[in-house]
Amino acid sequence: MIALAECYLNRCIAQEVLQFLNAPSRIHHNPKLGRDKILKKIKGYIEKFPSEKFILFIDFEKGINRIYVEKNIANPLHVFGGKIIVGRFLKGNNVLIVVFDPYPEEVFKITSLISDPRIARSLKSGKACDIIKSKPGIYEQVKEASEVIADTIKSIYSKLGNNTKSTANSMF
Repeated sequence: MIALAECYLNRCIAQEVLQFLNAPSRIHHNPKLGRDKILKKIKGYIEKFPSEKFILFIDFEKGINRIYVEKNIANPLHVFGGKIIVGRFLKGNNVLIVVFDPYPEEVFKITSLISDPRIARSLKSGKACDIIKSKPGIYEQVKEASEVIADTIKSIYSKLGNNTKSTANSMF
């Protein structure tokens, strides 16, 4: 299983989700690879690793930027108070997508942390996980949401059909 994360904060959440899935996995994150690039490059990843399962961790954003995600997610399931959407990405049967609506900063109510410029910069860096883990209330929310996301992913894989079902059962 390969997870692709749009930003450092999404990468941190992806790590937690993958721990709950207890599946062999790796996370790809590149600071230059934003949401739109991930959504466009997934086809190349699928071609390079055709037998892999993928999970994309992206932000929904606000305004017109939401349209592309809305058009490309099948059977969206709204979890964690409707602020996180999990579904199958239409451009690949082996691709699931986790969308934070509109951003994980708002989902987990950490916008107050962003008012401190040092912390705001750190959330956009490799220190994002350290910051989240240092804030017990926020970290508990992230862990709770990660477990819900993992359970939803398991449920989706179990419903996708015989080939995916056997793979999903062996992965979890």
